[in-house]
Amino acid sequence: MNKLLTSTLLLLYITCFSLEAQDIQDSVALRIRYTSQMRYSEELKNLSLDEKILDIGKYLSRFYSRWAERNQDIHDSVFSGGGKLEDYFAAIDKSGFPNSKTRFNIFKNYPYKGILTYTVRELKSFLYEEPMAIPQWEMLSGDTVIVGYSCKKAKATFRGRTWMVWYAMDIPYHDGPWKLYGLPGLILKADDVKGDFIFNCIAIEKGNMRPIVLRKVKYIKSTPEEIEKNERLFLGDFDAWVTKMGYPKMQGFDAQGRPLVHKPRIPCLLEYRLKDEK
Repeated sequence: MNKLLTSTLLLLYITCFSLEAQDIQDSVALRIRYTSQMRYSEELKNLSLDEKILDIGKYLSRFYSRWAERNQDIHDSVFSGGGKLEDYFAAIDKSGFPNSKTRFNIFKNYPYKGILTYTVRELKSFLYEEPMAIPQWEMLSGDTVIVGYSCKKAKATFRGRTWMVWYAMDIPYHDGPWKLYGLPGLILKADDVKGDFIFNCIAIEKGNMRPIVLRKVKYIKSTPEEIEKNERLFLGDFDAWVTKMGYPKMQGFDAQGRPLVHKPRIPCLLEYRLKDEK
């Protein structure tokens, strides 16, 4: 995608994403930092890097991309002060934070106990709620040490993927990266056995006490199935996805002035909710 097309899409995203007041629900008692490696389409050989954070409070937790949140904060600061698109690009370049391909948030036990809230920003902001589901864990033999904590091993097949995880019983939180949770200790490492997704803890901070918040934006209420349809459409038929988001088709061009052709790709998804679509 060339710079002009990228800039146009970003401007559309900025126009439709309006930040309002924040809703403080809890404070961070424990912050876990993970490196994240993800394959975004079946055709890609290499995994894309990101840095994920799991904030755990007294009542709820939030899992998100540090890079995506930092870039969103820069966006809010620039445009709330009357800045323009070029000011935003300059601020992003200066910050040194890479672009994140995973602009989703996962809140466990929000808005109340037993409910998971998922938000994602792709031109527009979407939100769905669902009952929290505990993977059916199988305890395995073996142990290792991660960031100084002794960890035990477990395995589960959950929504189309089989996960191998390591959890620390000395950290008595039944949480973990993404939607993984329900073990007698904090999950510090999680690998999809296909090698498409890897979460690896690199640091643990205690007593952060920053608020855990859901950004109040103009969310479109959705479902897990509809989000999956959007993800498939984004890679499978980009023009149709832009149209579905409510915007006109935009023709991009390469450095030689030739029209860009978006080849259909098959996404690697963290979970599969649609039948017969794996």
